[in-house]
Amino acid sequence: WLYRGILEYYLGFKVRGDTLRIEPVVPESIRYYNIRFRYKSSTYYIEVHNYSPGRKTIYLCDDIACIMNDCIKLTDDNKIRHVMVKIENS
Repeated sequence: WLYRGILEYYLGFKVRGDTLRIEPVVPESIRYYNIRFRYKSSTYYIEVHNYSPGRKTIYLCDDIACIMNDCIKLTDDNKIRHVMVKIENS
């Protein structure tokens, strides 16, 4: 439960069905972290850049189709995807 609590609350890593949302509450002193996440047959390499915590979230993905309604659309297609998440002032 501790691992899941840190991952979901502190790092803001929230998987719901086939979508992923990143909403971290880490302090400003933590400027960057990364997560390797396996969703069925696909692998996601996710970089989170914490420029201004708790503000606007911007997703950049090597496959533009993976961004939908401020979430990352997870797919089971045996591909490797790279996602960058920027947290900055709105």
